[in-house]
Amino acid sequence: MDVRRVNVPTNVRLGRGGREGTGDTPPPDAGFRPRSSALRVATGRMKVVPGVAASHRLRLDARRSRAREQPGRAGWHDGPVTWVQRTVRLAPRPRGLHLITGEVLDALPELETVAVGLLHVFCRHTSAALTLNENASPDVPADLRRWLDRAVPEDAAWTHVDEGPDDMPAHVKTALLGPDLTIPVTDGALALGTWQGIMLAEHRDRGGPRSLVLTLSGQGD
Repeated sequence: MDVRRVNVPTNVRLGRGGREGTGDTPPPDAGFRPRSSALRVATGRMKVVPGVAASHRLRLDARRSRAREQPGRAGWHDGPVTWVQRTVRLAPRPRGLHLITGEVLDALPELETVAVGLLHVFCRHTSAALTLNENASPDVPADLRRWLDRAVPEDAAWTHVDEGPDDMPAHVKTALLGPDLTIPVTDGALALGTWQGIMLAEHRDRGGPRSLVLTLSGQGD
């Protein structure tokens, strides 16, 4: 099992044994380090080392109280914290914009356990991009492709032409749309609008397989 450590914010201070201001010796398997702050990340779960400073606990209590006083907003959840990161390989697609919401959801069965969180989707390429757009009418991606091709033509005076006439325009289109999306997660589902879908913008004629990194973080009930 791969266990990684990440830093806790500086306002979380732990002493020996995970209790601030105590000199207790931690048990051999506790995984604590004197005067260290750490989170254990393993198998998609993140656990806070016990013994959060009193001042920090007060701030958490205040956040819970404010959440309860604001109906209609996602409140504080005391459930397990989830961190999942997964790489997804997409099959080759022709030039154009393609809905991939289903493939993203299929790759993250843990999503249904998250009550409040975020999903970050990152495209690891310089000639393909991501965008949120219409998920119903096929005319929308077709019109978007036509607009992008007119806005960034292949016959412009490009100097980077070693990889074909569609390569440099693909880099420019990717710069316009961007490589990533961040989507809120609510009650185990992506909080997308009715007509919103995740789209891969493939800007090359034969771009080949594409790779996405999905990072899900959030808290359950």
